[in-house]
Amino acid sequence: MTPGDLGVCHVTMRYHPYFSGHGFYLERALETLRARGVQSTVVTANYDEHPGTDEVRGTPVHRVRL
Repeated sequence: MTPGDLGVCHVTMRYHPYFSGHGFYLERALETLRARGVQSTVVTANYDEHPGTDEVRGTPVHRVRL
């Protein structure tokens, strides 16, 4: 398996545009993973009327209403 074959799903309660310490950390980690060829997807809560599927800095983001 090569790094390009690896995919990771990150689950967090708050992600861009909402601020959280974990969201901030995750943005930095996603940059590193992307540079190494690892594809990532973020699943997060949708607190407002943001689109259900979005892209933030090149990473697919799926927002789920709770």
